[in-house]
Amino acid sequence: MSIFRLLNCRRLVPILFLSICVGCSNVEKPIPRASVEGEVTWNGKAVDEGIVLFIPTATVNGKNQPPVPAKISDGQYSLSATEGPIVGPNRVEIRATRKTGKKTPEPTEAMKRFDPTLKSVELVEQYLPPQFNNSSTLSRQVNPGSNVLNFELTNTSPR
Repeated sequence: MSIFRLLNCRRLVPILFLSICVGCSNVEKPIPRASVEGEVTWNGKAVDEGIVLFIPTATVNGKNQPPVPAKISDGQYSLSATEGPIVGPNRVEIRATRKTGKKTPEPTEAMKRFDPTLKSVELVEQYLPPQFNNSSTLSRQVNPGSNVLNFELTNTSPR
C-alpha cells in the first residue's frame, strides 16, 4: 500500500466517525421558557394568597410538559425565565384560598398517641369558581422574553 493511500485513509476515518456520531445523536432542543409576572384580582380586589398554574397545551420535543406554578402574594406573582412557563399556548388555572374562621375538631387521645404534635388547625377554603381552576376556561400565550399577564377575575366571566 502506498504512503499516499495510507494518509488518505487516516484522514477519512475521523470524518466518517464524526458523521456517524452526528447522525446518531439524540440531543433534544432546550425547552423554551419565558419570564412572567402579573396581577390577579377577584371582583376588583387583589387575591391575597393563591397559585397561578401554567399548563402547556403544546408538546416540546414530542413530549407533554409539566405545569408550572407561580405563587400569588398580595395580588402579585412572578417567575424568572429559568423557572417560568413554556413559551407557547398555556391553559391557566388559578386557585385562591382564604381562612374560614373555623378550626378542625380537637384531636382525640388516640390521634394524639399516633402524633403527639397534632393540633387543631384553622380551615381554609378555595373560593374561586371552578371555571378558573378545575374547569378552567382561561388561556394565555406566553411569548419569548418577558410577559405581563394580568388576570381580572369576576363572578360573571373569565378574562
